[in-house]
Amino acid sequence: MSSKIYQTLIFLIGMVSCERYTELDRFNKIVHDHYHWTYNGIIVEKYLDEKDHNRHIIILKNNDGRDRRDFTFQSLNLFNFLKVGDSISKDRKSIDLVIKRHELDTVITLDFGNIKGWEIYSSDNPYISK
Repeated sequence: MSSKIYQTLIFLIGMVSCERYTELDRFNKIVHDHYHWTYNGIIVEKYLDEKDHNRHIIILKNNDGRDRRDFTFQSLNLFNFLKVGDSISKDRKSIDLVIKRHELDTVITLDFGNIKGWEIYSSDNPYISK
């Protein structure tokens, strides 16, 4: 067997044996990650990152400097609701986002509404159902 055929065969076997993630696995990983993040600060910038697939980005200013947060997986309604100048915070082991602005003081639960299948997967996710 020639070296190229052998290398191709090994590559194909490796590809087939790789663990494949389902949409449910992807959803659960995203929720898990967001559940364990903590952040707070004042929104100083928000934009769609055209260089990175139009990701929904929010820049927070806090005591540690600036913090870049990706809101791509949240519903567009939440991203649009947030305004420059809002103070936001999220505690670790929570999916509640505290939003404060001059005329508003509210808590919004992160909804992951921009992930395909969220309606189906969210009911069984242990972090959302807490």
